[in-house]
Amino acid sequence: MSLKTFVSYAVGPIGASLLGLITLPVLTRLILPDTYAQIALAQTTIQLLLFFALSGFDQAFMREYYEQDDKQKLFSHAYLSTTVLFCGAAAILLLFRHDISAFLFNAYRPDALSLIAATLLFTVLLRYQQLVMRLENQAMSYSIALFSQALLNLLFIIIFVEIFKLEGLIGVLFANCSSVFLVSFGCWIKTKNKIAILHRPAFDYELFTQLFRYAYPLLFSTLLMWVLYSADQYMLRWLSAYEELGVYAAAYKLCAALTILQVIVSTYWVPLSLQWHKENVSISQFNLAGKAAAAVLIVVFLLSIALREVVSLLLGADFALAVEIFPFLMLYPIFYTLSEISGVGINLSRKTSHMIYITLIAALANISINFWLIPLHGAKGAAIATGATFIIYFYCRTILANQVWKKVTLSHYHLIVCLSIFVLFFIDAAWIEWFCALLAITLCVVLAVLFKSSKVKLTP
Repeated sequence: MSLKTFVSYAVGPIGASLLGLITLPVLTRLILPDTYAQIALAQTTIQLLLFFALSGFDQAFMREYYEQDDKQKLFSHAYLSTTVLFCGAAAILLLFRHDISAFLFNAYRPDALSLIAATLLFTVLLRYQQLVMRLENQAMSYSIALFSQALLNLLFIIIFVEIFKLEGLIGVLFANCSSVFLVSFGCWIKTKNKIAILHRPAFDYELFTQLFRYAYPLLFSTLLMWVLYSADQYMLRWLSAYEELGVYAAAYKLCAALTILQVIVSTYWVPLSLQWHKENVSISQFNLAGKAAAAVLIVVFLLSIALREVVSLLLGADFALAVEIFPFLMLYPIFYTLSEISGVGINLSRKTSHMIYITLIAALANISINFWLIPLHGAKGAAIATGATFIIYFYCRTILANQVWKKVTLSHYHLIVCLSIFVLFFIDAAWIEWFCALLAITLCVVLAVLFKSSKVKLTP
């Protein structure tokens, strides 16, 4: 990949995340924390059902894309499996609609559940369309899709909630569903020559078996990932109040700067690592990628803390607590992103069954720490639990990857862990913002000098 391609990939996630930052204060001004909590639970449920519907078949599709000449047949077999699983997810919503609705919304809301199901349907299709764009190196098209979805979502929220005066919950969910549908339709126009949704080639048992063998370990690890992505918010709903959950969900959105980098790195790294593996690139190149990602992530982490008081002015008094807890939540995108790089050996060696053990350990840790801290500290306790969980996840994934593939260097990762814990331990100190600002500036200068004095390459 060239630098131009990398920049093209970055434009969409950066633009989408910036729009997300704009959307957050719009929402916090239009709705109360209780309603925001219900929206957050609905969106989390969509994400969890998406994990179930995909069940690793999207990853199997991506892994085999360069190996299969007939892309349409590959897509049809992967998408058929996902469609069957989507029907299972929809059946769960239908059969347990009263219980699910009562848990999410504290009342029976068939309108909200219908919007959840519709959004899930369009998101599943959009996932495969965006994968094709990435794998075909259609970087700008991919970025336009991400940016368009975020922009349409913001516009629809304003139109439905502020102008049409729809109820906050329904207005936001309808905006989410509409934006995903329109972007999916646009992506269909772009990718229809590569993948035809309704085309059904003859069933290839050997191909399906190959996809299933890659995907089924990811199915179990995906089910466990439900816990990592949902335990905090669901347990806050159970052990605390809607208001705490609403503030916590807003704090999650404040991690947008690091989420940008997470999406960029994941988008760029997966095809690049496959390319490097195919070309038998030295392990030193993988270590260099890890060091570069770690350096950028820690700088953004420090700058986010240094500027947190500015952010508090945007949210309003009802969501002021979100500024206090979001530094702990930033450990999630930091260490998940680093695990994508340091743990790449698991995917490259096709040892995806290891992900079951990794996510099981992290999921058990997440539940245990949440049970301990939420009753004591509410939303802040959940944030600490999430941060600690993803440090554990990172180390488990990295250590097991080193066992099944080439060994990556860990010293720079240890440094990031120690520095993050030090900053968070003193997060309430009067001097912490100045310390983070000065350290971030110093690191930027050092990195600039090192970059200028070395021959750094973005491609093998």
